[in-house]
Amino acid sequence: MKKRIFILVAVFSLGAAMGFSLDLPRSQNLPLKEFSHWVNLAKSNSSFVILDVRTPEEFEAGFIERAVNLDFYSKDIEEKISRLDKNKIYLLYCRSGNRSGKFLNFMQQAGISKAYHLVGGFNEWQFNGYPIKRKK
Repeated sequence: MKKRIFILVAVFSLGAAMGFSLDLPRSQNLPLKEFSHWVNLAKSNSSFVILDVRTPEEFEAGFIERAVNLDFYSKDIEEKISRLDKNKIYLLYCRSGNRSGKFLNFMQQAGISKAYHLVGGFNEWQFNGYPIKRKK
């Protein structure tokens, strides 16, 4: 009996250590440091998607590592949002936080509840010296 309890405790501890249980933020509007924390988790966790909702030209000039570009101004943006996996955790940003805030509302209307956006946007990220990638 003691051996079974030990194994059960070990399995639950391992699951927690590997990130199976995430305490997601209460607010969907994340300040820079908190957003950065989640971006770092996203680098090693496939449950996360980092979405850059700026134009392709803005994206090519510099973006957050692992970000996927989904242009807010795209004519078929509603269709693209409807195809997003509702089980993923989305980290959104734009240039200043305006478009990503609106995009967040569109995602909520589409039934995506685990979406968070960077207050201050990419400008805030870059201004504070966080790493960026560029298209080669």
